Amino acid sequence: MANQKRIDEMSQAEKTNVLLVLSKTLHLSAMIARRSNDGSWDAMEQLSDRLLTECEAIAADEGERAITVVHEAIRLLGEFELSNPHISVTRH
Repeated sequence: MANQKRIDEMSQAEKTNVLLVLSKTLHLSAMIARRSNDGSWDAMEQLSDRLLTECEAIAADEGERAITVVHEAIRLLGEFELSNPHISVTRH
């Protein structure tokens, strides 16, 4: 873990890859949440779609845009996992 970078230390290509992985994870979680009648599915799906369509622009932004969307994704995924401990989406 010592060689892991923070999002603001990554290259544009690395940020893009991270955002795409988050998009896929959010999408999967949203599908599970929807089937479980968990109301959080819509927010996760919306952010997933946004990351998928805007990942390159977000990654290229020199401001805090990438940090903000990563924090939001982590918040949504964390809340979903905490409210559904019997479902494991983000663990390997």
